[in-house]
Amino acid sequence: MRDRLFEVRVAVDMLQLLDARHLVCWMADRVQNPGRKINHAIVLGSRTHGIGKDTLLKPLRWAVGESNYATISPKELLADNNGWRASVVCQISESRNLGDDGGRISKF
Repeated sequence: MRDRLFEVRVAVDMLQLLDARHLVCWMADRVQNPGRKINHAIVLGSRTHGIGKDTLLKPLRWAVGESNYATISPKELLADNNGWRASVVCQISESRNLGDDGGRISKF
C-alpha cells in the first residue's frame, strides 16, 4: 500500500509540473463514468525513453481496475480479436514490437 501511495504522489507531482488539467479531467471521467463513450484519445509521447509516461497512468489503472485497463501493441489494435474494446482505458504501448521486421510504433 505504501508503494502505491508513493507512486500516486509521483504521478500527481508530474501532473502538476505539466499543468495537465485536461489529462486529470479525462482520468477522472474514466473512473467516474466508465461506460461513457468519449470521442477522442489522449496521446502521451516523447523522444526520451523512461520519463514516466507509464508511471503517470498507474493510478488510473488501479482506479478503473486491472480488468478494465488494456495494454496492447499496435499490431493488436488492428487484429480481428479485439477484446480490448470492452476496456475503460486502452493503452497502446510504444515499447511493444510490431512484429517481423523489428519495427516500433514509429513505423506504424
